[in-house]
Amino acid sequence: MTITKKSIALISLVLAVVISATCLLSSCNQEYDGESDYGVYIKRVEYDSYEDETIYMRVYLALTNDDDKKLDGVSATWHYRKQKDGAAKFKYVYDLSIAAESIFSVAVNGLTQEQLNRDGLEYNTFEVYFEYATIYKSLKGDVKHVKTASGYAFDFPIEDTQDSFQTTFVISTQNSAVWYGILIAFATVAFVVVLAVVLTRRKKYAERHE
Repeated sequence: MTITKKSIALISLVLAVVISATCLLSSCNQEYDGESDYGVYIKRVEYDSYEDETIYMRVYLALTNDDDKKLDGVSATWHYRKQKDGAAKFKYVYDLSIAAESIFSVAVNGLTQEQLNRDGLEYNTFEVYFEYATIYKSLKGDVKHVKTASGYAFDFPIEDTQDSFQTTFVISTQNSAVWYGILIAFATVAFVVVLAVVLTRRKKYAERHE
């Protein structure tokens, strides 16, 4: 099978166009940073007991923009930065700050009587966590995580003496534009090569049967 110079030129042209388009796509994924203010709400509670029969509950907090869910007396600031991490990756850097006179007390005081007296038992020992849910397992920070149905949940413990909470964590992701561009480039070149081979064969067949 012989590929003509014309076919090689066509392949080179297509490849150049695809690479240029990939670079254009990549440039659309620019770095950025921003800041948003949120409220904090009680996402869920869990109940458990120790071997000494101490009954306690875990209170999980999360961010919200829903005014009906927000706890009074606590607010959060979320600063985020998107940065290039090499040629084919991005990283998202998140700085989270939660402020209150006592985050722990606000969380406990936000519980309903039904939550405090579940199944007729009075819960008076508490653990409070801030929980961040994401589809990315690559989050880096001093935090434990658990697998959920929709991704991963990262839990940050909050002590009862804390009047503020700050943390920074990083999530690494692929630069999809680059990888899609590479896949498109390979697929396009493969298609052009096959097309060139088919056309060459047809030309030779036509020449033999003139």
